[in-house]
Amino acid sequence: MIGFLWNIRGLGKLGRIPALVSRIREPHADFVGVSETKKDFFSPGLLRFITGSVPFEWTYLPATGLAGGIIVGANSDIFKLTVCEILKFSVSVMLSDLKTGFSWKLVIIYGSPYEEGKQAFLDELHRVMVKWRGLTLIGGDFNLVRFSSDKSNGVINHKWADAFNEWVNKWALIELDARNRRFTWTNN
Repeated sequence: MIGFLWNIRGLGKLGRIPALVSRIREPHADFVGVSETKKDFFSPGLLRFITGSVPFEWTYLPATGLAGGIIVGANSDIFKLTVCEILKFSVSVMLSDLKTGFSWKLVIIYGSPYEEGKQAFLDELHRVMVKWRGLTLIGGDFNLVRFSSDKSNGVINHKWADAFNEWVNKWALIELDARNRRFTWTNN
């Protein structure tokens, strides 16, 4: 199974859609979660173009103005995608393997980049986790860091880092290691 999670920082920017297409088609991704799309609508034609001949089911959270936006999809030859919730900062879907029947939850998030939205974002993360006790993969852009070593300049807001760590610990989450880079983000 191949999954692909990406903060695309705006699908409208030059070259982003072709980049998304190649990242989905070349490794034959089975599920996809893209945050910060900055799009408020996805036409069926665009969604078909993104995956080519591979049938995908899609759902999305429209962007608010020029910020946010999430799109989640899964290969419908492999998974039945059931939308659980589309909230302010997240899209939760249940993916059920068509061969085995095994189900797991995929949550794609785009956390508030603004101070005034961070508590509401963390509250939403707690609500999302309460509703399912099975296997969950949660990813996207949290717009929060856990440790000063997570930032290139080492400067963090300890209030939000502590609250984020509290959430991670409460739900016994395991952070996946990005072995090929120190940071999971990049500019340009």
